[in-house]
Amino acid sequence: MVFVLKEPTATSKGILMFTHKERPYIRPSVPHVAQRLEKLKKTYLFGMHFGWTVKNEPTTPFIDFYLGGKGVLEKAPDNPIPHIPLGSRNFTPKCFAPNPKQPKNWDILSISTLGKFKNIPQLFQALRHVYDQRPQTRTLLIFSSPDTINPATHYTTINEDFANLFSAKERENITFIHQRQTHSLSPLSSKDIARFMQQSRLFTLFTDTEGGPKVLTESLCTGIPVVVKKHLGGAGRDYLDESNSKSFTTPPEAAECFFDIIENGLGFDPTPIAKEVREDYTVPKLEQELKDLFNQKGEPWEGEIVKDTLNKRLPAHLVTLPRDLCTPLSDDLKSPSAVLEYTHIYLGMEKPTALQKLTADAHALPGKALYRCKVIYRRFFPRKG
Repeated sequence: MVFVLKEPTATSKGILMFTHKERPYIRPSVPHVAQRLEKLKKTYLFGMHFGWTVKNEPTTPFIDFYLGGKGVLEKAPDNPIPHIPLGSRNFTPKCFAPNPKQPKNWDILSISTLGKFKNIPQLFQALRHVYDQRPQTRTLLIFSSPDTINPATHYTTINEDFANLFSAKERENITFIHQRQTHSLSPLSSKDIARFMQQSRLFTLFTDTEGGPKVLTESLCTGIPVVVKKHLGGAGRDYLDESNSKSFTTPPEAAECFFDIIENGLGFDPTPIAKEVREDYTVPKLEQELKDLFNQKGEPWEGEIVKDTLNKRLPAHLVTLPRDLCTPLSDDLKSPSAVLEYTHIYLGMEKPTALQKLTADAHALPGKALYRCKVIYRRFFPRKG
């Protein structure tokens, strides 16, 4: 999402943030967009947030600095753009903290989307082992998905499989919630998720790779141990160690990890992790890093940054922009023409013409699609003479 992290003042530039998904739309070769970005550079510094693991990242045109948690972003050796090692998961809301007054209503908690990479069938296999050996186990499963889901990318038979795998009596001990992502990727509020974590003995995730999974840092800040795969790739294991987590290779091994934590506990001090990933500690760090960056660039600092809900603003998970500009269920701008419209609606620049939007979008397309657009363009706008 393009959003203003700091408003400009009469004597100090503002900060305009992009996400890594918007890289293709802000290249110098994209007409009209490039010209507008050059004008905006007189008033703003540009930042880019990385929410997924990226290796060998080349220099990004127009961008003045990167944001991305440790383990998420690896720059190419010749990339000079400064990297502030803070990402969306480093701004975990303050509500994620231990609360010993909360009852332990559930033994096992899992929260995820229905994307196939979440490996929910494997979670079900592990739970099948759990209920074969310990039928009194209490489990809370919270899943979310778009209104229309694609079998190629999403687990579409979850409701039927759940009913077939677990008997009616077993399902009495499993709270199963399937939510629709009608307005956002995360239908539950942070306070609700924090409460569910405080009321659980462990949190589990079955993915093979993650960018910077916020649910893991949220769980750790709450003082709840996590159970993940031994080979979890990406940045998923950044804050995990033997004191706060257990790992597995197969679903039966996962079940054994569950039993161990449920019966023996796994206590750890969440304070050191909270100091690295919770907003009450990290927002001041971010602001100081940005002040230092301004100083290095010879730019005066005046004003304050936006400090609320950065865990959702930075990865574009806070839905605030018109839907016709964005990808479904997020605020990632979906095209160069959407960037043009954003600069008009929110930054006061001139309204783009239909032709400007068409040519901008065409230049962001791969070769064959670009050629077709040029053919269509010349059909309606032939060269004079």
